[in-house]
Amino acid sequence: MKRYLGLPKGKVRIVPYHSAWRQLFEKEKKKIDKTFGQRVEGIEHIGSTAIPGMPAKPVIHILVAIKKLSDAPQFTLLLKKIGYVHRELPFKSGRVFFAKGPENRRTFHLSLVAANSAEWRDSLLFCEYLRTHKDAALEYANLKISLAKKFANDRNAYTAAKQTFIRNIIREAKRKSPRHRSAW
Repeated sequence: MKRYLGLPKGKVRIVPYHSAWRQLFEKEKKKIDKTFGQRVEGIEHIGSTAIPGMPAKPVIHILVAIKKLSDAPQFTLLLKKIGYVHRELPFKSGRVFFAKGPENRRTFHLSLVAANSAEWRDSLLFCEYLRTHKDAALEYANLKISLAKKFANDRNAYTAAKQTFIRNIIREAKRKSPRHRSAW
């Protein structure tokens, strides 16, 4: 199944959705769970590979909730043992980011976030909204494909160019979802 994954660091390539992504996430989740056990509050598959039918960069994104973001250094060595390397992000200050796989073939991205933080809730809400609103999912897919052509060699610019759309979807999801309104 690994053949469905992998992208060079900093590059952008969008591929059609593949059902193997869910299985690959589940396998990686078991490794993470075995490594951390009760020390994590939650492990979720996020990003486009978590949305059935959504074209995506062939890299699985995993969100791991921990009690406090200041606890992240405790997790770094353990993540290294299962193949993850800490990387600084030019954005997303509410996350501590790790990548897995060689630089010419990144396969997993993992972010540590504080449990019940806006980063945790908004990431889950965004994916949930796109799973249940096909028109928004199609609009996002078209945006990603267009931006991937424009920023094929600049992942930071690609990511930055999607932020307004993502913020608007999260805002709309909060407005429409009574289940989530009380959490904000």
